[in-house]
Amino acid sequence: MIDFVRVGMKITKYRKKLNLTQDDADLPTARAINTLFKEEYTHLKLTFSIIVDRLVSMKKQYNDDGTYVYVQDEQGNYMYTATSAYEEWKQIVGDGSQFNVASHTMTHYYFGKDNEGGWEDSNGDGTPDKYYAPNNVTIEVDVSGQILRVLFEGQDVLGFIIAGVDRDQTQFTKDYMNMTEEYDALRHTFYGINDPDNLNWRQMYSYSIKHYETSSNASTNSISTYDQVKDVDIDKWRDYIDQPIKQNGWGIFTMHKIIKDGATSTGFYIYEFQFRALCDYIREKQESGELWCATYDESIKYVKQMQSSTVRAINHDDEFVEVYLTDTLDNSKYDMELTVKVEIPDEWETAVADGDFLTIHEDNQGKFVYVNVAPDAGSGVITQS
Repeated sequence: MIDFVRVGMKITKYRKKLNLTQDDADLPTARAINTLFKEEYTHLKLTFSIIVDRLVSMKKQYNDDGTYVYVQDEQGNYMYTATSAYEEWKQIVGDGSQFNVASHTMTHYYFGKDNEGGWEDSNGDGTPDKYYAPNNVTIEVDVSGQILRVLFEGQDVLGFIIAGVDRDQTQFTKDYMNMTEEYDALRHTFYGINDPDNLNWRQMYSYSIKHYETSSNASTNSISTYDQVKDVDIDKWRDYIDQPIKQNGWGIFTMHKIIKDGATSTGFYIYEFQFRALCDYIREKQESGELWCATYDESIKYVKQMQSSTVRAINHDDEFVEVYLTDTLDNSKYDMELTVKVEIPDEWETAVADGDFLTIHEDNQGKFVYVNVAPDAGSGVITQS
């Protein structure tokens, strides 16, 4: 995301970036994505935002009146057992080179607005009918992420994904996120592109894509079956992808189920041909160097590092340029190389870093190159040959 540094000045612009996320932990969809990414889209990445109780069963102790508490062990850890789906999910996520995970709450249901627990009137008819256990909010938000870090060793799980419940819950979750230390960033689905220049970590937007375009003044659309949608132009999706490129922004594409062409389903879904078309265009933009397709965690790390970093570039008598990048973060966790745009002497015809020849660019202020620099790892050196 850092891509513009004048000699001796601080970072001012960013790499264009895009995340693909699949919500809800639909296992057939994860299988389909895994196959396509391993066989065709080997350089693309995706984040699974997981409803955690699809992978584990929390241990509860019930009372005679139907109320319950979540059971903790002697060390205060909440107890759970893995479901039969977990082992397959672990295989799909693998070493994290293409996939990472985010918490999409424990249950995806409305989980109350405090940790006190008790009965609530979910229907608004004056009769309490829904019970929330003590510490329910902590379970839904904080513990869900803690469990994912145990289940998927090596995953940082920096992102929390709001469940699509209601606006009051969304506002509450945003407020709660300002207090919890479990995550670095919150994502919710109100259409838009993030501008890293003014990025508020608790306000990360995404596009939610489905097999048809919903009109702005209606909740449904007459285009709904495969026969109706199969010839629909996806230029609008391509325009969404182009936005972070044009705006130096951050695009997040959220999908739910992917189903076979011609099949039927319920809820939000896209057809496989649509997913392929989306991935084809992202791959094209990535291969051209216009876009970086990363996992959600990678983008979070990159922006956080960028916002806490300082860069200096020193020209040593036109013989070589040294680039120093420092930040205030824990390098064992925030370990992304940052891409820096650095001026070189105008008389240079070649530029080399780490034994590789760099592409020389030129603008109205002179020649420059892009180099990747790790924070707090000494200097990066650019030479003429």
